[in-house]
Amino acid sequence: MTTSAPFVSPLAVTQPSRWTAIDFGRVSRTPPTEALADTLEAEIWRIAGRLPPTLADDAARVLRGYPGPGRRFIDLFYQPVWSVLHWLAPDPDSRQAAVRVHALALMLHLWDDHLCDAQLPTDIMRLQFRSIAWQEMMAALADDASSAELADTYLESVHARAPAASLDDHLARFERQIALWHAAPRMLAARRGHRVAASVASALSAFCAAWRMIDDIQDIDDDSVSGQDNCARLALTDARPAGWDIAWTTTSPHMRHPQHDAALSDAVDTVLNRARDALQRAQADAHDAGLHGWAAELAQAQGF
Repeated sequence: MTTSAPFVSPLAVTQPSRWTAIDFGRVSRTPPTEALADTLEAEIWRIAGRLPPTLADDAARVLRGYPGPGRRFIDLFYQPVWSVLHWLAPDPDSRQAAVRVHALALMLHLWDDHLCDAQLPTDIMRLQFRSIAWQEMMAALADDASSAELADTYLESVHARAPAASLDDHLARFERQIALWHAAPRMLAARRGHRVAASVASALSAFCAAWRMIDDIQDIDDDSVSGQDNCARLALTDARPAGWDIAWTTTSPHMRHPQHDAALSDAVDTVLNRARDALQRAQADAHDAGLHGWAAELAQAQGF
C-alpha cells in the first residue's frame, strides 16, 4: 500500500531545546569529499530504482523526507564516518566496491533502527527496499572472509535489545550495532597493512561512541518520556542509583524539580567530557594511521 501523505521524518526535531542545540563542530567540505558524498547518495538511490515503479515513487518520497528540503540522505551521517573512505583511497576508481558497501551499511543502520522501533511503519516497500540493500551489500562483501562475522554481530545487536546495565554497556552495544560500518574502511585500510587497519578501526569506533553520546544528549527530552536507554540517564543513575530511573521516566522534561534538572546537567557534562575524550582518541588514531586529513576533520568536530 502506498500513500500520498507527507512523510514525517523520525529524526525531525519537533521541540528545540538546550539539549538539541548541542552538536559536533562543523566539518569543512572539499570538492573531493563532496564528490564522495554524491557517490554514496547515488548508491542509496540506486536501490530505490530497483523497486517496481509505484514502490520506487514511495521510496523516493521517504528518502527525500528523511533529511528534509535541501539535504541528501547521506547528510544524515556526520562526515567523518564516511569521509574516511576518501582519506584511505583518494582515487574514486580504487574505492568503488567499498563505497557501495559503506553507503548500504549506513543506510541499513538507520532504516533497521527505525523499523525495529516502529518509528518507520512497516510496509512492503520498506521491507523490500531493505531486502535489496542487504542482498547487494552482502554480494559486494562476498570476497571478504570476515564479513559474515560483522553481519552476524550487527543483526544480533539490533534483534534483541535488553535495557543497558550501565553507560559502558550502552556504548559497547552501539559498537556492535555499527559493526558493518567497519567493513568498507577495513577493505581499504587492509591495503596499507595491519597497523593502519587497526588504527582506522579504533578511530572509527571512538568517533561513533562520541556520536552516540551527542545523539543521546540531543534526545534527552524524548527519551525521558519514552524510557529508552540514554547516555545521560545512565550517567545519572550510575552516580545516583536509588530512585533516579523513576524520576527520569515519569517527570515531564518541562516540569522537572530543580534538583533533578541540576543532576541531569551534571550527567550531561559527564557524557560530554567522555565524548570529547573519545574524539581526541579518534584524532590521535587517525594521525597514527597517517590519515592527517581525516584527523583534521575529527579536530573540527570537537566544537561542542
